[in-house]
Amino acid sequence: MERLKIEPRPNWTKEVETLGFDFYTMDGVPYWGEDACYRFTAAEVDIIEEAANKLHKLCVYAVQRIVDMRLFPLLGIDPEIGRLITESWERREPAVYGRFDLIYDGTAPPKLLEYNADTPTSLFEASIVQWNWREQRFPKADQFNSIHDSLVARWRSFLVGRRNADRLHVTCATPMPEDETTVQYIGATAQEAGYRVKFLPIQEVGWDEGLKRFVDLDGEPIQTLFKLYPWEWIVREDFGANVKPSGALFLEPMWKMLLSNKGLLPILWEMFPEHENLLPAYREPGPSGTAQSYASRYWGAREPTSGSPKRAGQSPILPVPMPTAALSTRPLPNPGTSTVTTPISGHGWFTIAAAEWGSGRIGPW
Repeated sequence: MERLKIEPRPNWTKEVETLGFDFYTMDGVPYWGEDACYRFTAAEVDIIEEAANKLHKLCVYAVQRIVDMRLFPLLGIDPEIGRLITESWERREPAVYGRFDLIYDGTAPPKLLEYNADTPTSLFEASIVQWNWREQRFPKADQFNSIHDSLVARWRSFLVGRRNADRLHVTCATPMPEDETTVQYIGATAQEAGYRVKFLPIQEVGWDEGLKRFVDLDGEPIQTLFKLYPWEWIVREDFGANVKPSGALFLEPMWKMLLSNKGLLPILWEMFPEHENLLPAYREPGPSGTAQSYASRYWGAREPTSGSPKRAGQSPILPVPMPTAALSTRPLPNPGTSTVTTPISGHGWFTIAAAEWGSGRIGPW
C-alpha cells in the first residue's frame, strides 16, 4: 500500500458537481480532496476483502448471541425494544448494505473500528464519484469497486418470488445534503433493478390510523421503506410506536441496530479474543496490564453533533477502549507494481466494496 501525492484535476469541482456531488465542503472544511490517493497491490485488496467478509460473519454470530442471551442492556437498549429487534432477526428481514471502518497499514491485518450497518453514508462518493475520478485520472488503472453492480443485484434479489412488491419508498431527514444524495442514489439503484421508487422526507411520512399503515402525502400505503435515519432515533419518537403494527418492511431492518451500536465491539472481543481483525474493546477502562491509551466512543449509530437532533435519554458517550498499542505505526511499504488506485475523501478515508454487504473504509497514517 502506497500513499501518493498527485495533482488534482484542474476542474474537479465542476466535474463532481456535474455528478450531483455538491457537498465536497462541509461547514467550511474540505470533505473531498484529490491531492493524494492510495495504490494497492491485488494481494492487499484481497486481504481487505477477506477481512470484511470475516468480520461480517463474526458480527452475525454476535447478533445471534445478543438475541439468545438477551444482552440488550449491554448495548444500552431497552428490553422492550430488544423484543422488537429479536422479532426482526427471527423473521430474517433482509439487509441492503453496510460500511466497515477499518484501520490498515499494508502490513498488519486490517482491524475493525466500527460497523456502520444502519445508516452508512459515503456511498455515492465511493461508487460514482470515485469511479469517475479513476476513469479521468488513471484510465488504465484498475479499481476494486463493484458497489453499483452489487447494489442493483441486491435489489433484484429482493424481487424474486415476491408479487406486487416492486414499490419502494426511500426517505431521510431533510435538509441534509449528504443523506439526501445517498438516499437518491440508493433509489436509483433500486429503480435500475426494477422497483418503482418514490422519495419523501421522513417528516412527510404519515400514519393512517384506520388502515394502520404508514402512508405518503398522496395517501399511498408504504409497504417497503428504505430509511437513512437511525433506529435509535426512531424508537424514541412517536413514529416508532407504529413500526410493528404497520407491517411495513424497513430497510435497513431493526436488527441492524445491534451491528451499528459500539457496544457490539466488546461483545465481539469477548467472543473472539485476539482475533486478528479485532481491536481490544471493553465496556469499562481495560483490565490491568492493558495499554493505558484508549478511545472512548459514543455507543449509538450516529454520534451527536451540532446538526444532529438532540433527544431525551440519548445514549451517553461511554468508554469502549481500544489500546493504541494495537495499532501499527510502521512506515508504509513500497509495494512495487500495484493494480488499484483510489482517491482520498475529506478526512482521508475512502471506501472499498466488500461483497454484497457493503464496504470497508480505511484511514491514512
